[in-house]
Amino acid sequence: MNDIKLGVQLFTLRDKCKDAEGFEETLKFLDDLGCNVVQISGIGDIHPEKVAELIDKYKMDVCVTHKSYDRMKNDLDDLIHEHDLIHCNNIGIGAMPGNIHETAEGVTGFITKCNEIAAKMGEKGKFLNYHNHAFEFEVYDGKRTFE
Repeated sequence: MNDIKLGVQLFTLRDKCKDAEGFEETLKFLDDLGCNVVQISGIGDIHPEKVAELIDKYKMDVCVTHKSYDRMKNDLDDLIHEHDLIHCNNIGIGAMPGNIHETAEGVTGFITKCNEIAAKMGEKGKFLNYHNHAFEFEVYDGKRTFE
């Protein structure tokens, strides 16, 4: 049986992670609690190398992140590099942007583009993750978005 790991979604602590100093204080606090797994989501604009330095310093395991769909579409190589720095293979989207989910065409276009992004990530050993919400269970043309 695998050891159970305690993890924290940093979005819940985003107000404490607005800058590098707060991010480090948060990681130290979690480390002191015995937590060594984090999901990076909602932290401030902290230089990727600094994030990596602190992740390594506190021996954190980054299980997944939430990054913007725009970055995935327009800056994927740098995004993958940043995940290499923090030893994380899972790059997540927090939600469909804007009101894409309001039409079948929007959803279909989003899914098509995400499949392209996921294929490119896969070539680099990364996986696209998606954080679902209630609207993914809406029905268009007899089929739920989630399906």
